[in-house]
Amino acid sequence: MARTRLHDLPEIGYKVISVIPENEDQIEDFTQIASVRRLELEVWGVPKLNQELSVLVPPESLSRFLMELSASNINYYIKVDNLESLIDQEARGNEMKKMAKMLFSSPQQYIVNTYARHDEINNYLDMMVEQYSPLASIFTVGTSHEGRLMKGIKIGGQSSGNKPAIWIDAGIHAREWIAPATAVYIINELLSSYESNELVQSMVDTFDWYILPVVNPDGYEYSHTTDRLWRKNRSGDDADCNCDVNNDRKCRKRAPCCGTDLNRNFGYMWDPPVVASDNKCESIFRGRAAFSEIEAANVRDFLSDPTRNFQVYVTLHSYGQQWLLTWGYTTDVRPDDYDDQMRVATIGANALKATNGLDFWEVGTSGDLLYSTSGASDDWAKGGAGIKYAFTLELRPSSDRVGFVLPPDQIDESGSEMFAAMMAVAEEVAKET
Repeated sequence: MARTRLHDLPEIGYKVISVIPENEDQIEDFTQIASVRRLELEVWGVPKLNQELSVLVPPESLSRFLMELSASNINYYIKVDNLESLIDQEARGNEMKKMAKMLFSSPQQYIVNTYARHDEINNYLDMMVEQYSPLASIFTVGTSHEGRLMKGIKIGGQSSGNKPAIWIDAGIHAREWIAPATAVYIINELLSSYESNELVQSMVDTFDWYILPVVNPDGYEYSHTTDRLWRKNRSGDDADCNCDVNNDRKCRKRAPCCGTDLNRNFGYMWDPPVVASDNKCESIFRGRAAFSEIEAANVRDFLSDPTRNFQVYVTLHSYGQQWLLTWGYTTDVRPDDYDDQMRVATIGANALKATNGLDFWEVGTSGDLLYSTSGASDDWAKGGAGIKYAFTLELRPSSDRVGFVLPPDQIDESGSEMFAAMMAVAEEVAKET
């Protein structure tokens, strides 16, 4: 088994520190601390009053970072004491699950409810089409920067261009492994339940379902082989992207400068930047221009095809257990049909919560619940492609210590609740078609 690591983590491991600013001065102080380049911090969000904010801290920066927090009287606690240990546990659990499924499941079911590699997902799509054609067919939106095929599956059989369609994508951020795994679960349920479940059959007959499990295949693979918490794609300067992170200390400084955050690269309200950066070394680098990245441009071109009648756009992310509506770039204005968006999202969220007894799932705009962002794919789907219902779903966990490193035993619950949500959304939207 290839071991997935952060960049040559020392024995003590990276730590995740939660900070809780209690006033505006502390927010300003934290922002200044986080901007110190030599600390090499990665902040998972933006600071808000009396709300926890997770920070990934390298071991060599820990003492200085905690000293700065204490000097500013900012409360903190260690959320994850040794991140590498958590990653190793996830990897072992995933391999054990794969081995068990290999022994007792059909080839088509081998990767369901596991964290599969990109090639395994593409092979799975081919096998499902072979088994379920003509109900299912392969589509591609293009290739990634490194030449990987961006393959998806269309479920709905042969249809005219007037049939309403639902789009689901996942894996735009490489480290959010639960998202592609949940997309695979939805694919499996749509096809395997079609003959036996009247609601599934009705929704597949009513809509064409286009599901792209991995928008960012290069970054996704890199998160499996080299850096479990990699976020961006893998385009950029060769010196940044192709050096040896495990044996070259200078490379470990340059490596974060590779790649673009694809969810800051879509072209609706891309400028001015909002929680997006022009610094290529930051995890939220928005790219040289709107749609500068081939992966984002491929999705744009596919969704812009007028022969496809998309009514719903869903992009799966993690984490936070939040159903995010447009607009994401601002809280000052709402779409004219915001009430429709909220109604459908609430129906979906209620179905989701009822599936496994979750008592927490927020519904609202990104700015209301998280923070405003420019260049996000859901804003472009709504404002650029004109898709009425455009949602970002932040999957499990809510704010648990595991964060992006979610144990594989939670894939089934994530998948089942998302599938119930998609059925509820489709059933409600079908009333308008």
